[in-house]
Amino acid sequence: MYPEFVGIYVGLGIVIVLLLALIVLAIVILKKIGSAPVRPVAAAARPAAGVATAVTPTAGGNVVFCRNCAKQFDNSMRFCPHCGTNR
Repeated sequence: MYPEFVGIYVGLGIVIVLLLALIVLAIVILKKIGSAPVRPVAAAARPAAGVATAVTPTAGGNVVFCRNCAKQFDNSMRFCPHCGTNR
């Protein structure tokens, strides 16, 4: 081992350790996101059984799509009226 390369070896070691730490952190975060509990929908936010609900977009076109069920609903609503997922 040449003494000139010690700095390069130390630098590479630090980079490898940091990459491993980032991979472990990403795995932990993804597991926490995947295991997040689903909050129940409030009774007032749920449409009545058998009643068809139509989403009418506002004049500004503020319509968003639910990330859970992919249905569209008004941007002013905090929860999806179809499945209750938080926006």
